[in-house]
Amino acid sequence: MHSKSFHFSYLAFGLITALSGCIGGGTTPTVTPPPTGGGGGSNGGTPISAADFDANNLDYIFAVPTTQPVTGTASYVGKVSLLTLVDATEAVYGDANMSVNFGAGVTNPVTGTIGNFAGKVNGVDTAIAGTLSTANAVAGDPNFVTSTVTGAGTLTGFNATFRGDLTDPTTTLSGNARMILGVNLKEAGGAKISGGHQTTITPAGGGTTIATSGSIYADKQ
Repeated sequence: MHSKSFHFSYLAFGLITALSGCIGGGTTPTVTPPPTGGGGGSNGGTPISAADFDANNLDYIFAVPTTQPVTGTASYVGKVSLLTLVDATEAVYGDANMSVNFGAGVTNPVTGTIGNFAGKVNGVDTAIAGTLSTANAVAGDPNFVTSTVTGAGTLTGFNATFRGDLTDPTTTLSGNARMILGVNLKEAGGAKISGGHQTTITPAGGGTTIATSGSIYADKQ
């Protein structure tokens, strides 16, 4: 499968995430350990089990959307899942650290990194080296805040692109990765975010591009 540049709308991507992001740590791919208390916090920077990630992810997905306009800047810390394609549920989990400028007309309002991936690969505990960063994005990569006025209020979200090299000792998730993230703000003042991503990984030296996906949840700091 060849990687393609694509652009997600906030509403369409949010709907996809809400419907399918809660299964197996992320959406179904297009090709074939301290607990956190069941949603009590994103617990960024510490290991997490698949069961705890999925429980937290559901809580954030079904949290009440932010309905008042959001301004200023905010930092978010949370967790990201990345499906390994070994089976429909196996995933690794990483830490997300982001800053967002919600001001109007801001160019590339989202900055941050996603890394420290670890989890099950082929049923074995595996750490994935490498960090994905908005600093590695290229011209045309999505990076924007959305604000949609509805009958329920003003819904806010953002999209951003993270790129970098991942090194998996099993080679399952090794290569140059591009993760396009889309999230919805939840609770008053955007206290939480919930969403998903589509990721492509191009192996070093060529070969078949991996197309996979996953989910994200995070707390405002």
